[in-house]
Amino acid sequence: MSSSFPFKHYIMDRLFQLVFQNKYLYNKIFGFITTHNRSLYFRDEIRYRAKKYNDIYKLDWILRNQSISVLVEKLQKPYQISVTTQDLTRIAFYISNFDHFKCVYKFIQLNYPLHLNTILEKNSIMDAVKIGNADIVQFLLERTTVDSEVLSSFFIESIDKNRYKLFILLYSLYQKSSSFDWDKFIPLIFQQSQQDFLDFIWQHHYLVKNNNNALGGEEINTHKSRYVQMLEYYKIENIQLLRFLLHNPAYLHDGEVNYLTDILLNQHDPKIFRDFMLVSVIQDNFPLFSKIWELSSSRSAIINFSIVGSIYNVVSRSPRCTKYLDLILPKVPGYTKIYLDCLDHPSFSSAILPNMMDTDNNPPTLIFPNVLKLNPEPLKFLMSTGFYDAQIKQLLTGNPNPKNNSHQCVIVFLEHYNLPLNCQLLHRTKLEKIDLASFLVLYNRFPQSELEKFKKEFHYYISIFIKTANIDIVKFLYSHWDYIFVNNKNLIHISYVSGDLEMIKLIRSIYGNYEIQQQHFNSAMDNNCSRDIIHYLFSESLVENIVLSPFIAIKNDNIQVIEYIYSLPTKNQKPFRREKLIHLITNHPNLTIKLFFKNYFNKRY
Repeated sequence: MSSSFPFKHYIMDRLFQLVFQNKYLYNKIFGFITTHNRSLYFRDEIRYRAKKYNDIYKLDWILRNQSISVLVEKLQKPYQISVTTQDLTRIAFYISNFDHFKCVYKFIQLNYPLHLNTILEKNSIMDAVKIGNADIVQFLLERTTVDSEVLSSFFIESIDKNRYKLFILLYSLYQKSSSFDWDKFIPLIFQQSQQDFLDFIWQHHYLVKNNNNALGGEEINTHKSRYVQMLEYYKIENIQLLRFLLHNPAYLHDGEVNYLTDILLNQHDPKIFRDFMLVSVIQDNFPLFSKIWELSSSRSAIINFSIVGSIYNVVSRSPRCTKYLDLILPKVPGYTKIYLDCLDHPSFSSAILPNMMDTDNNPPTLIFPNVLKLNPEPLKFLMSTGFYDAQIKQLLTGNPNPKNNSHQCVIVFLEHYNLPLNCQLLHRTKLEKIDLASFLVLYNRFPQSELEKFKKEFHYYISIFIKTANIDIVKFLYSHWDYIFVNNKNLIHISYVSGDLEMIKLIRSIYGNYEIQQQHFNSAMDNNCSRDIIHYLFSESLVENIVLSPFIAIKNDNIQVIEYIYSLPTKNQKPFRREKLIHLITNHPNLTIKLFFKNYFNKRY
């Protein structure tokens, strides 16, 4: 059987080659993928088609969307990646793979050597520290020098972010530059209360101070765990450390849980009681919970709504939440107000809600935040209780800001109460992310009278769907109301706002394959359309004297369109004064554009 395994791999590789070398199948497959991905890319609540490979060129976009493998591949070709000085300051924050980072660093070193120091600045190294990649931090620190104060800030950040490997690297570097300030760093390490860090203090400070290096990390007092010994030695009543130990009782010796509880009960901060009640619920330690609650109740320290609210969140998710609620609810003034965090949990209806009915069997008063307009799940549950119909209707159909309801919540609302859709509610609904199936659910709830209103506001809605490249909905609306499109020819220019070639082609077909004029190129350039769109317009236009301006592309930071313009015949390039262009690119932050024109002028002059 093992001998057939390589053969199977060969067959699969061969099939892969045959499929993707077939032009028809290749286009069919990637045509489907493009359609499928159409609604997968959003920016600022607006839906965009997933970018094609050739449309990906801005380093900022690549870093934010973590398309690092695409970046590494495109670095092999000139002008495939558009780089600005601002991008260089964020490389260490977004790239965590050491090999990828070295590849990008080499690219910057080769093409933009004067700006290499940007990656080596303090803030850039701090980004690498925050990510926690010790290899990248070491790589950068080997190529620059930092003073002890800056190194100390890196050290503090590594502790704060619980980056132990990086912590050890910086510790070794810190010792070389100055003596290690234990008094400064021990409180910070205790605040994090991570086992690796605590063991580091035990090994490198506690044992040294107590002249027990030979013990090799063993407990000095066998009757007490190392962590309790440290707690007593450093005299730190640290809540983080107490939480760590109560979460990990395996690190403690017999009886030490009660010892730590006694330390806890000497505290007076209500938030401390809250923290440890949450720990006791998570561990399902009801005796500890009861003890803390009894003490805090007698002091009236925890009887306040804001603290109890956060306890509800955890308690309601406990498999045995009823006994905790029976203890809490009768003693909390104003307990009929609850947080929304519990609403979508099954135990709410079976355990929490019945316990919270008042003496007249009225349901609890709810705080209705705007999140209900965005998340359909809690909304479904509240509607199923039948207690809050008036509040829900007011929330969704009242007078909030326009476009404040998600389309999912509106659909759930209409279906539950079996209501028709009206334009007023539709106008308050976010439509930028809606797909055809959801749109049809809403559309089919329009009564005839509201459809007439919809027609009057047709331009508003169709503009949304065109701008967001929602081809399916545009096709649907055109199939029903093609005559309305005829009277809205400015939709042609709106199609260029979408930046989507397929949408531009669709609108052009709707308007009888209109003749492409200079104004259409201007719209495409002003809206920073891709090189593919400019090329499509140029290849389809019958006008010979079309002129494209590099200044707009420079302003839009679009190196691909700049490169395309200068690949055209000179008659199609807008003439310019060399001095004006040099002045423009000299002050431009895009390093790739500067490099392009530097090479362009060297060849031309």
